[in-house]
Amino acid sequence: VTKPINYRVLEATLRSLDQPGQRLSSPTPPPPPEPNVAALFNPRAAREAMGITWEQYTALSRVSFAEGRKRLEEARDALADANFDRASIAAHTFKGIAATLGGYACRELAITLEWRTRDNDVQAATALLDRIDAQWEQVGNALAHWRAPTDQGPA
Repeated sequence: VTKPINYRVLEATLRSLDQPGQRLSSPTPPPPPEPNVAALFNPRAAREAMGITWEQYTALSRVSFAEGRKRLEEARDALADANFDRASIAAHTFKGIAATLGGYACRELAITLEWRTRDNDVQAATALLDRIDAQWEQVGNALAHWRAPTDQGPA
């Protein structure tokens, strides 16, 4: 299963497993749109990549933003303790959260953060965390002022 998960493809796969005697075939998902990696907040690209409705995205986005804050704090705490494995896992998890929300610029910084933690580079990782924290707050502000479009169908 690729990330982010396209729920329509997952559902079709699970349904095909529930039909005895059926030959399992791999559904071919439509290619997700290429997100603008510099985008601070692109909910449409994130929703389309997951194949969910705006209602589902809205609920998921609130949880994802709060979870992103927790992972950033976890990475910071891990770096303070020189626990680079834990910091790397937190950075990796945050990377996925940022993509789920549509915070592609934060995702790109998180990719670099993950590598810096793997290199045990506290100074570079801490500087990146400061940049990500600031951007994540901007994402949160954009999310707080964002309203879902009226089209409710999946991508």
